[in-house]
Amino acid sequence: MTGPLAQRAVSKGVTSHSKRGMHMCRSGRTGFGRRDLVVTLVIVMVVTSLLIVEVGAARERARQGVCLSNMRQFGLALQDYESRSTRSTYPGYKSFQPMEDGSSFKAPSGPYSPYPLTMQGQDTAVSWIVELAPHIDSSRVKERPKWKASDKYLFPYIELIVCPSDPPLIVDRGPMSIVVNVGMRDGSTPGARDFRENGVFHDHFTDHPKQLSDLEPNPPFTTVNSAFIDRRGDGLQYTLMLSENVDAGSYLDTDERFLGFSWARPTEEVDFSGPVPTVNPPRNVCRINEGIGRQISPIESAGTHSSVGMQLRDSGHEDDDSQNFFYARPSSNHPGGVNVIFCDGHGQILSEKINYYVYIMLMTPKGNAVRDPHNQGALIDKPGFAQLEKPAPKFDERWLTQ
Repeated sequence: MTGPLAQRAVSKGVTSHSKRGMHMCRSGRTGFGRRDLVVTLVIVMVVTSLLIVEVGAARERARQGVCLSNMRQFGLALQDYESRSTRSTYPGYKSFQPMEDGSSFKAPSGPYSPYPLTMQGQDTAVSWIVELAPHIDSSRVKERPKWKASDKYLFPYIELIVCPSDPPLIVDRGPMSIVVNVGMRDGSTPGARDFRENGVFHDHFTDHPKQLSDLEPNPPFTTVNSAFIDRRGDGLQYTLMLSENVDAGSYLDTDERFLGFSWARPTEEVDFSGPVPTVNPPRNVCRINEGIGRQISPIESAGTHSSVGMQLRDSGHEDDDSQNFFYARPSSNHPGGVNVIFCDGHGQILSEKINYYVYIMLMTPKGNAVRDPHNQGALIDKPGFAQLEKPAPKFDERWLTQ
């Protein structure tokens, strides 16, 4: 068939085919329908949430890096202090601060004093941070607390000792996130508080000669230096110096549980059957990163007048062997571990999963000769410590990762 009639037939066929195709497209068989839109939105939401998580993780890694960098500065400052000290020793976690009139430091009184009323006007010590301030390479830290004529005692906010992941509730009470290795917590018997085998930073105030007037301390207060740790002890690279603690107090505090991290005497023997020697901590003693945010110091409490979500632990006597040292341990808001600095100056993240025995060995400058401050300084006779039937194995770096 030719001619106009044939052309009309072909045109009619093409038109019918096109209409059928359009009908198929409108029916959703080949186009972008509601189901496709939902799937696309879900994909976008998942990708966005993953990006948010990754950005948050990257931000936290940056904060952790800043924190570790700040801690390294304190590690260098402590090494500088020890090298310049007349006794070649690290500062005490609390120390005697002589005043111009020959007296010791007194907690200032007045309406703006950061100290609780029970402490105001009383002889007190200064923390290791105040002692260390001149050795820090920062104008913010070199700024000294000064008694003003306006009766307002100004304590500078020191950014270097506050972890970016641990922002303080208040800034005018000397907040801090970095603490020192105070070893096994002090005993209550005079002259038997500290032993150099047990830790690095000790009480340099209680038995100070000037504190006792013309009476000489018996024995002299404990001093630890790098030579002892390196030559007679376990080695500088295996002895902890600094750690984070989100439950630390203020650098105005003088109690070791707010200024340091400690270890407690195990009540059981060490198990040497596995690749890593193991022992459980005493009951209620927090492990690394356990029980975060449950402690506030009296000075912090005096500034906030509130301890929402926290418990104020007051031992009544800072040298007692009480349960109030639960939170004097390494802790941070970083996932999985805590920034630490060793006595040789190197820093790393300490895993929160290391065994308590490994933690004790890292805390002690001479772990095979530790003494019990609560038993007149007697050697601890548990296997894994002093007076062993089975000698403790040499510290193995693999203990840190297993």
